[in-house]
Amino acid sequence: MRLVALFSGGKDSTYVARLMELEGYDVPYLVSMRSKNPDSYMFHTVNIDITRLQAEAGGVPYIKAKTKGVKEEDLDDLKEILAPSDIDGVITGCIASRYQADRVTWRGRVIDEKAMVRTLKSWKIKAAALDVFEKEPLSRESLLCGMNNVILTPHLGASNLEGMQRMAV
Repeated sequence: MRLVALFSGGKDSTYVARLMELEGYDVPYLVSMRSKNPDSYMFHTVNIDITRLQAEAGGVPYIKAKTKGVKEEDLDDLKEILAPSDIDGVITGCIASRYQADRVTWRGRVIDEKAMVRTLKSWKIKAAALDVFEKEPLSRESLLCGMNNVILTPHLGASNLEGMQRMAV
């Protein structure tokens, strides 16, 4: 199955693209959407221009596309870019965002914790820093708890100066 990764450059989209490759999926390229709306609901805007450098560093082909960032219409631009491709699906790191996940969801779960634990135990991925989980809140009985190669934190993606300034009223 060929999957394209909707890539923001953050840890979630980077992780899910790599995990899908390790699970045997073909991820032939990364796609980043450059929104004209700095307060886009759908696509990250902070540091989106570095995604090209990240793709180059990883040796992965990269597509950058533009969107007007109009709420509830911004996915049309993504669909238009992907229409001529021979991909079977889109993967995304919108693990915690209900807004994004509800609009991009052409799949069930974004993350499979059992598969992640297997991958971490096999050392295909040496370590993981996670801030979103299959079921929240994360149970203390989760196999992720107590693993010495896993860091568990709350989801605080906009907890930086620029993010807080943009959210301020």
